[in-house]
Amino acid sequence: MSVMQPASGHPRVLIAIPALNEERVIRRTVEALHSCAARSLGGYDVRIVIADNGSTDGTVAVANALASEHPDVRLIRATRRGKGLAIRTAWSSEDADIYAFMDADLATDLAALPALLDCVREGMDVAVGSRAHKDADVERTPFRAFLSRGYRAVLAAAVGTRIKDMPCGFKAASRAAVKAVMPQVTNDAWFFDSEFVLRAEAAGLRVREIPVRWRDGAKDGRVTRVRIRRIVREYLGEVWRMRRELGSLRTPGADDGFVWLVSVALMIATSVAPLFGALYGRALHMEWTGRQVFSPGDLSAYLSQISQAARGRFAFDDLATLAPQLAVPHPVWWLGGIISRVTGLGALASYHALRILLIPAGMFAFARAINWFVEGRALRRTCLLLLAFGGGMGALYSLGAAPLNLPGGLYGWPTDLWVSEANVFSSFSYSPHFIASWTLQILALFLVNRAMARRSLRDALLAGLAGAALLSFHPFYAVTIGAVVIAWTLLWSWRRGFAWRDVAVLAAFGLPMLPPAAYHAWLAFFTPNGGTMLGANLLWTPPVLFVFIGLAGFLALAPAGFLAMRRRTGEARARAEELAAWVCVNAALLYAPLTFQRRLMEGIEFPLAVLAGVALLALARKTLQGSAFAPGAAGMPTEKRSLPAAALRLTTMTFAGILLFLVTTIVTPLRDIAVYQTNRPAMFYRTPDQSAALSWIARETPENATFLSTLPSGNDIFGYAVRRTYVGHWALTPDEGAKSADVARFFSGMTLAERAAFVRTQGVTHVFFGPEERQYGLGIEKDPGFRRVFQSGQYAIFAVR
Repeated sequence: MSVMQPASGHPRVLIAIPALNEERVIRRTVEALHSCAARSLGGYDVRIVIADNGSTDGTVAVANALASEHPDVRLIRATRRGKGLAIRTAWSSEDADIYAFMDADLATDLAALPALLDCVREGMDVAVGSRAHKDADVERTPFRAFLSRGYRAVLAAAVGTRIKDMPCGFKAASRAAVKAVMPQVTNDAWFFDSEFVLRAEAAGLRVREIPVRWRDGAKDGRVTRVRIRRIVREYLGEVWRMRRELGSLRTPGADDGFVWLVSVALMIATSVAPLFGALYGRALHMEWTGRQVFSPGDLSAYLSQISQAARGRFAFDDLATLAPQLAVPHPVWWLGGIISRVTGLGALASYHALRILLIPAGMFAFARAINWFVEGRALRRTCLLLLAFGGGMGALYSLGAAPLNLPGGLYGWPTDLWVSEANVFSSFSYSPHFIASWTLQILALFLVNRAMARRSLRDALLAGLAGAALLSFHPFYAVTIGAVVIAWTLLWSWRRGFAWRDVAVLAAFGLPMLPPAAYHAWLAFFTPNGGTMLGANLLWTPPVLFVFIGLAGFLALAPAGFLAMRRRTGEARARAEELAAWVCVNAALLYAPLTFQRRLMEGIEFPLAVLAGVALLALARKTLQGSAFAPGAAGMPTEKRSLPAAALRLTTMTFAGILLFLVTTIVTPLRDIAVYQTNRPAMFYRTPDQSAALSWIARETPENATFLSTLPSGNDIFGYAVRRTYVGHWALTPDEGAKSADVARFFSGMTLAERAAFVRTQGVTHVFFGPEERQYGLGIEKDPGFRRVFQSGQYAIFAVR
């Protein structure tokens, strides 16, 4: 490498122009660049290097002439063709403070050159000319624009780069950046500069985009020598190579490909039972209601709100009662309504579409959180798999026991079998709003933990926003988040003291959550909804035995994982203490004097899964390493003895892992499938007559129609036909027991006059009369106060005269 001798103390700049058969344009380009340097680059000593890479026309002769005319112009010749090789050869030929290159066709206006060089001079490591910058001025053919946007999307998805216009042929880099990055760049063709920038990003160098004015040569009649198909193939192959070598630049170590794999596996596993239910119903010539074993009566409430959102409602009415209630918003069901409105899908299909779409969001949030608490790809993958698919041992317990009705309204049954929010697999199998709740809770706690560790106001604000989004529809978790953050604050204060910066961090975290928390407090205690809301959340945690069975594997391994992490120093030790504090605080809240204790099981599986993952991976490594070469009789390694021992230990450990973590996970969808095959069509399947009745209600009655029926029928009416009912849900109908008794008297014991007075007083407009209602013995067919408006088999609907 020769040395450029500067004429002054100005930074030395080498601008390479790769040239392949550019006889027609090279003189114009070099003269324009030379004039630009003289006019606008007075603060730099500029050398122009024409890098020929195999021209067969008069390019070399023109370049030689230019070099003889201008002392600051030089020609070099690469050993073979390749744009990247030409730039590499030019940059390697002389020493400089700033290295740049530009395409020979002068598509990029040189007016941006001073800004490009100034960017590096002022401290950036790499400056990239960008046609995607908001201030850029670009004219190009639609096809080229499409290719550029497609390439940008591929790079962003595969590698996570934040650079929007990687292939623009107008870049500059500092001398330090070139020396650090160039040896790692292996591509010598069109992908050269993209790889250079990607590796600079991966190395943590500072890269900035500069807006340019760019004109497509095709629009001016110039003929490009780029072979689109070949270039696309090359770029896609190189992007895949970069993905393999660099991973994700967005979050180093995030292992996005594996997270996608887990997400898809979870989508499939949690969709087996719903798909079976729908297909089995079709085989029976019946309609699957969409209900699952987890909280089957609640589905109607969700579908009702999705349907209301699809009709443009911002706040949703409680249609399971005729009592006055305020309409309330729910952001998760807004999303379901949007899906329904955009796609034309029904509420149930939109419900499952939203559930499927939210699964990757949850998995990526969990992966980012896991990455913060532990290091190492294998360990992070282990923790994510445990969190996604790990369950308890409830299925084994259920083989020899039955549910217990314990004193005080407690239900004695392992939590992994019936508490849908108890673990990730159950929640992700059941409902989109539980997926959203899990995701936002873990995001809020992970981000606030990172904010406290780094004293970062940005992370604290992001955590607060995640918490605010969570509290907007699940306010219970203000208790969990608040208690865990208080414990962490005490822990951090004990470690390093408490500074004013910590106050600012906690304020940035807490302030965004105050409005939704205050709103729900007002709703619960100062509105007609309060009694319904508080009555709907009398959710007591089962005895400790059943919680332990539901989390058996995690609780068995977590202490060992904690000790393994705590034996280390620095951040690993700190994270172990914070995870342990999370578990202890969350466990204490399960039996706090709160009516919604059981809700607070959500989230505790995360720290347990991380700690258990540490222990499980350590145990697996010890099993394999410790028996790989067992000592022989003569004290020498003997593979014949070691391999069977290793296989036996690994098999034993695998079997134990299945018993501890996977039995209930496997049983959960199989249980739903088994229930769907039992003869219970009233809950899980509707007969054609029942479907016809609900369809008629939705189609033929006004939206303000009100129905009287038993609770099971009312649950269908307000959820699937989206009409208000006198009684429809055990929790959403205030005084459900008294109202169900009223319904029983209406169908079995009231006189004609009492019936007329009852429907008039309650504002009932229609009466639903099906098998559930017929069980009371008396019909209303001959009651002159009612007029039959629909009949299909055993299902009839009467309008109040």
